[in-house]
This record gives sequence, structure tokens and C-alpha cells, in this order.
Amino acid sequence: EKFEPDNVLVCWDSGIPKIRTDIYKEYKQNRRKEPEPIAAETTSDPIKAKIQVREVVSSQKSSVSDVIKKLGVSQIREAGVEADDLLAMACDCLEGHKVIITSDTDMLQLVDKSVDVFSPMKDIHYTFENFKRLTGLSPRQYLEVKVLCGDKSDGIPGIKAGFGEKTAQELISRHGSISELFKPGMRKKLEKKNSRYALLYEEGAEELINRNIQLMDLRLMNSVKAKDKICKLIEFQKPVDFMEVRQYFQENQFQSLLENYIDWIRPFKFLGNRSAI
Repeated sequence: EKFEPDNVLVCWDSGIPKIRTDIYKEYKQNRRKEPEPIAAETTSDPIKAKIQVREVVSSQKSSVSDVIKKLGVSQIREAGVEADDLLAMACDCLEGHKVIITSDTDMLQLVDKSVDVFSPMKDIHYTFENFKRLTGLSPRQYLEVKVLCGDKSDGIPGIKAGFGEKTAQELISRHGSISELFKPGMRKKLEKKNSRYALLYEEGAEELINRNIQLMDLRLMNSVKAKDKICKLIEFQKPVDFMEVRQYFQENQFQSLLENYIDWIRPFKFLGNRSAI
């Protein structure tokens, strides 16, 4: 309804890529593994209750997948490939203007003249034209700041304690890029200016930076061969069958969706017109 797209593509996470764990074995190991689901039952045990919630969430994901297929929305998943990578590859191989809908700030590195990012949580629409005004950086610089700081949610460490986002942004915005920071003479110059900058040149820091670039740069991570494979998997659906969707909602007792059925389903009727997101 907001963007009136010709087509929509949903990308699903399907495991942690081996290519990243080969680079850094601790990648995402900080995230707890899902416990084995148990049969649904009424319980006062908080541990069992959490497991039941996860089971319901898994079931809901399956329902969402079924629903969006009937709505004419395309979707893609590939074993051992993260949704971030699928989005990056889709943006590279599909023509036209693309808008990524996500609250994941990792996606901001993909902003360019043909790719926007809209954050529904913040209600912010990032474009190539407004990106520097909103962040103080270019999309590439935004990625390099994250490379220096690491990503705790993915278990990727940054330079060191004391070298945080403010320090990283100061250096990148002032000097342009990571490569500029390691040019001859820069170390001596920066170490004199600020003791925190000296952390950038401690033993192992440059190796950590190079590793983080490999882990976090979505366009660098995805090979031409992988892109070709994923692009061939993307198939845009035919326009929505409104009666089939209504019947599906009735069978599954989706009462809240049926109450406002005509209003919210209207934007879906335009899907499938052209091969662009």
C-alpha cells in the first residue's frame, strides 16, 4: 500500500552459511540454538512454555509462507543461505528500482541509486539521495564503521573495548575509508591526535578488520556463481486469486483479516505486472 510495487519478494533465512563459519568459527555461535519442540499442552513450567511459544512461531512461519504464495507474493529460500545474502543477490540481479523492507541495519550498506531501504520500526526511508543527511556517511562508509565496531548480535568482535561507534565514525567520516587509515604516515599522525585511535594499530587489529570485511560485506561475500543460481530461483507469481485467498482465510478462521478483507487486499491486485520488486 505504501510503495505500490509491481512485485514483492520475501527472503527467508535458511541456516548459517558454511563460508562464514569457515572464515570465523564463532560466527553467530552466541545465538542460542532452538530447543526441540514438545507437544502442545497447558503448563505452568516457564521453560516448557517458552518451547511451546517457539513451536507456535514455527507454525506461524509456515502459515505466512502459505498465505503470501496465495497473495501473489514471491518468496525464496536456499539451504545454508541467510536472508541478508538473498536480498543482496536479488537487488543485484533484478532490474528496476528496489525497496528493501527491513529493520535490520545491516541492509543499509546496499543503498544505491536503484536500492532504497525502508525501516518500518523507525518509519525511515533511506535513499541514495538522503543517506548522508540521515547517517552522516555514505553507504560504503556505513559498512566500514560497522566493520570496525563489529556486530555483537552476530558474535563478530570489533577492534577493542574503548574503540566504539563514535570513534569509528569520526575516523571514517574524516578520512573517507579504512584503506586511508592504513596509508603510510597515518598511524603516527592519528596516534598523536587521540589515544583511542591508537587501538586501530594494535597487534591483530588489521587482520580482524580484513576478516570482518569478509564476513559483513554482502556484495563481497556473494560470488557470481551464487548470484546466478539464486537469480534463476526467483519466480514472480501470477496475480492474486481473491476468492481463493478469502476461502483460505475462512478455512483457517483468520477473522481479523476477513473483517477488513477488501481494504487491505486491494494493493495485491497489481502484483505480477512487471519483473521488478
